Amino acid sequence: MGKQGLGRVLAAVALTVAAVSAAAVPAAAGQDSAQRCAAGEVVVDRFFEGYSPSPDTSRLFVLTLKGHEGVDCVLSGPLVYTRFYDTNDQPIDVPFSAKPARLPVESVHVTEDRPAFIYIWAPKTGTGFGYPVGRTDFNAPTAPLTPLSVTWPRPVYGPLQFTWITEGVS
Repeated sequence: MGKQGLGRVLAAVALTVAAVSAAAVPAAAGQDSAQRCAAGEVVVDRFFEGYSPSPDTSRLFVLTLKGHEGVDCVLSGPLVYTRFYDTNDQPIDVPFSAKPARLPVESVHVTEDRPAFIYIWAPKTGTGFGYPVGRTDFNAPTAPLTPLSVTWPRPVYGPLQFTWITEGVS
């Protein structure tokens, strides 16, 4: 292939790359147009006991956070400043860990109709240690932080494992 032929190929490749890039920019801009959630924009949507994949040894709880009406924002990372209280509303120390549900860490788009999920595993009642957890206070990772609280549907024992904020799994 001569210099002219190579030049034509390179020009065609450059035009193709430019066309693909130009077509991709509006789609990416639309996806990234939501800002990080601000303080007070998210609320607890639901908190319930789900189906554990290991019902003989653990329980699975599902916490969902949604945006207020008209909110369109992004959440990412773990819940922060997590505190536990027993069924008599006394502070207790419950060992827990938080880790990403998937890598890389997700940024979850949140609206009034599209919640973010946090999955929580607990030992089956009686197999863990500690006091029964009745309530958990935490901050959603908004800017600045949003304080929230949930009452457990049933008391649980630790240690607990929290996922970071993730998309729902079915």
